[in-house]
Amino acid sequence: MEDYKKEKGVCAKDNKARSKPMRNILTRLLNLDLFEAVIFGDKVIDEEDIEKWPTCDVLISFFSKEVFDNIPFNYCNYCNKGTGFPLKKAMDYVKLRKPYCVNKVGLQELLLDRRFVLRILDKIGVPTPNRIIRQKAYDKPIVSEEVVREIKLALNIDISPESFPEHNVVQLDSETIMCEGRILKKPFVEKPISGEDHNINIYYSAEMGGGGRKLFRKIGNKSSEYSKDLVNIRMDASYIYEEFMMVDNAEDVKVYTIGKDYAHAETRKSPVVDGIVKRNADGKEIRYVTPLSEAEQAMARKITLAFGQNVCGFDLLRANGGSFVIDVNGWSFVKGNTDYYTKCSEILGKLFLEEVEKRNKFPFLKRLTTEKKIEGPWKLKAFLSVLRHADRTPKQKMKFNFKSQTFIELLNGGQEEVVLKKKPELELIVGACKKARTENKENQESVSSCLRIMQLKMDLPGTKVQIKPIFKKADDSETTAKQNIKPNLVKVQLVLKWGGNFTHGGKFHSQDLGENLRKDLLIINKDLLTNIEVYSSSEQRVTDTAEYFSKALLELEELPLNFLNISKEMLDDSNAAKEQVDLVKKKLQILLSPVGMNTISESQLTSPSEGNAFPLEIPSLQQSLNNANNNFNEIMNQNVSNAFNNNSPYLFPDNLSSAASSVLDPSERLQMQSLSLDFHPASYIVEDLIDILRNLRFIMRDNFKKLDVEKIQTFWCCHEDPFLFKERWEKLFKDFCDVKREAFEASKVSELYDSLKYDLLHNRKFIDKIFYSDKEYVNSLYFKSKALFDFVGPKEYGIEEKEKFEICLLSSSVLVNKLVEDLKTAASEETPRTRLFFTKESKVICLLNFVLLSGLNAKLPVSKSQSRSDLDGIVSHILSSSGFNPLPDTEMAELDYLTQITFELYERGGNDNLANEYSLRIGFSPGAHDYNLIDMQMDERHALGVKPRKWITEYIPLHEAIRCLSQRNSPAFD
Repeated sequence: MEDYKKEKGVCAKDNKARSKPMRNILTRLLNLDLFEAVIFGDKVIDEEDIEKWPTCDVLISFFSKEVFDNIPFNYCNYCNKGTGFPLKKAMDYVKLRKPYCVNKVGLQELLLDRRFVLRILDKIGVPTPNRIIRQKAYDKPIVSEEVVREIKLALNIDISPESFPEHNVVQLDSETIMCEGRILKKPFVEKPISGEDHNINIYYSAEMGGGGRKLFRKIGNKSSEYSKDLVNIRMDASYIYEEFMMVDNAEDVKVYTIGKDYAHAETRKSPVVDGIVKRNADGKEIRYVTPLSEAEQAMARKITLAFGQNVCGFDLLRANGGSFVIDVNGWSFVKGNTDYYTKCSEILGKLFLEEVEKRNKFPFLKRLTTEKKIEGPWKLKAFLSVLRHADRTPKQKMKFNFKSQTFIELLNGGQEEVVLKKKPELELIVGACKKARTENKENQESVSSCLRIMQLKMDLPGTKVQIKPIFKKADDSETTAKQNIKPNLVKVQLVLKWGGNFTHGGKFHSQDLGENLRKDLLIINKDLLTNIEVYSSSEQRVTDTAEYFSKALLELEELPLNFLNISKEMLDDSNAAKEQVDLVKKKLQILLSPVGMNTISESQLTSPSEGNAFPLEIPSLQQSLNNANNNFNEIMNQNVSNAFNNNSPYLFPDNLSSAASSVLDPSERLQMQSLSLDFHPASYIVEDLIDILRNLRFIMRDNFKKLDVEKIQTFWCCHEDPFLFKERWEKLFKDFCDVKREAFEASKVSELYDSLKYDLLHNRKFIDKIFYSDKEYVNSLYFKSKALFDFVGPKEYGIEEKEKFEICLLSSSVLVNKLVEDLKTAASEETPRTRLFFTKESKVICLLNFVLLSGLNAKLPVSKSQSRSDLDGIVSHILSSSGFNPLPDTEMAELDYLTQITFELYERGGNDNLANEYSLRIGFSPGAHDYNLIDMQMDERHALGVKPRKWITEYIPLHEAIRCLSQRNSPAFD
């Protein structure tokens, strides 16, 4: 064998080539120290000619389809439009370079059409359900001539388009269809011919209750839904009709092959049961390992050999004492199984070495030694990432206003805000409260509440008190201004804050994310691990996140002294945009108010920078809001359960635009009484939450009396117990249920959702028991509080785009300048670099707003499970119909723990005295998030898996990206 390391090329889209399963397997293969990994990368695959693609000895290449709306399947097989991967281009590369292909590239065309798959399964003797096929004349299958020849030679069957004659399927009656004299009675399954189209219908017989079930790619936690109106088959295209099989144990089997002699199998709940997907803490569907019978192992071997796919997945059903294959998927990996990853790397490593030995023995198979080695033209030069901190306990706060000298003295004679964090400092608050009780100059209930909270929370990590001076404003006359008279200090506001502490769940997913980034960089460009700088805000939960992440990234037990760079100016909160943010909060107050604008005066809505921020008459918005609220009132109760009966998130975007335009247009008088909608205005969501919380308060108090609460949950994490749980929720109940409705604060929305999410992750057993009742209050509370949080949370930093851009400029300019500086330096220096910035949610929201509004043409990835909520849409329509700019399509939802915004800088070496080229691509992950925690099954780590990054920009020339990031006026407003 030659003494140089063989090169293992991965020609697949980045979202697959750099996925967690692929990283786990490639890392294990690299540890054999026999191979070098060469990731081709999206930019090379999409834009470079195959002559410039890297050379390699072993090639892993597989098709993957990305979702593009309104683009027909297989739109272009040589570029990346429509399909996401240029399969024909990869086939031409294989002809040119002749590497050993783990999965035969050309034969992957067969997997794109279910008619090819079924014909080959029939030929190799693999059982499938009985079927008939409607074959339209214009729907002939598409396949390369070389693939037709290869299959004819290998299996002696004809798969040319001409071999698929036209056949029609007619529906004889409501129960029966027929094709060419063959009869199929309900129940049966209707499948599109495209292997990438998962919109499958099941038609039930009248004896089974009629109707049918629509299957689709998982949306949130749903994979199918029942429809009583699904009676007649589709007539718009070619379809495959299969006998419906009653499977054993209501389970499907997913099989994963590695080579011809190994197959791993798992069962999952069949999507035809109820369409509800049960997930684990990593967001993956819950499955169980199952052994394969000898017959099933033989099927796996036949499928692997016939389709030329060493790494291959297929689906089978166990029914009526037999096993039947219903789909072949091609390249598929088991997720989250370390034993499988190890086995896979062992088998593939052996397979690669055998192939290398074979090519050494037979020179005509070997790549020409005289051929010049070609490296990938584009290489990752810099990796920059801004991350939100990891999981924390709920943040809580209480505000007290005191005017006696005892509390004013806590300012130490100054007139600036004071923050107390250390225990000796916090004891000053306790002393002041005790003194104030004897002086009797303050509201004694407020003093006692302040004292009680301090005594309970003073010893907890993260507790702090902000002391804010409040002044009596001086006469605002011109004379007073000239004399520079300072306002008089009349009282102080004490803001007691506690909670927000780093959790063990935060530790685990910080470590996991650090390990995954290490594997990613080792594969993409290991030199990125030699020049790393990590920056953090000063808050403890942020520095803890940075520390655990960095240890895992560098594989260190302890970090070097002063490794973390603490930068308050860049990553801590600042008051630079305080006026603008306060104005936005007043606007949010309008949307949450039960009487529209009546509680807010026009003078309160004046922007500090540009006068009246509302480009409309105040009464017009008030009238629109009041009209919408009045008309929603009648149908509110009937729609409470619509969104939640199927455990679905509070998201129904498909019917939003038509419903909102007809319902919310004031000229049509909002004909709400005649419509059944699945959403409410913001104010009514608040009303719903208040009603739910009132019921839960009664239930909780009653259960605390009846139950031995200390035995419900034996283990409590993060310094809590049943009585601290009760105290936390009593405060939430008070904030929602015991205040005047017009005084409700928008900030309480995040406190409620924050606390509920924390308990669903860390105290699931206790919350299920203590809030138990005949009604699903917790489910409704979760979905509605999340809907309201997704609406309110991001908008605290701007509702209109101009507001967002102004606020993000004021709060994030130091961070943006640092990112620009690092990108410029990376392009000018030889050494690759990695820069990581850990901060809090507000900074990440502002930075993301900046990226979206700075002219980079960035768009957040939107799927049906992640699209804007109907609540967002309805308010957007109210505002736009009243004169506001509508909310942009890039409106973000929750940015969860470990949300990331990444900046990847790619370098292309110059040739013929040409300068190097640089290209930037920006990615985004919503962090450790799941849209439905109610159905999540947590383990003892209490840590959600972090969602993979998705690209939110195309590749941008660096000079253009720098220009956009450096500007201080958004092009959106030019």
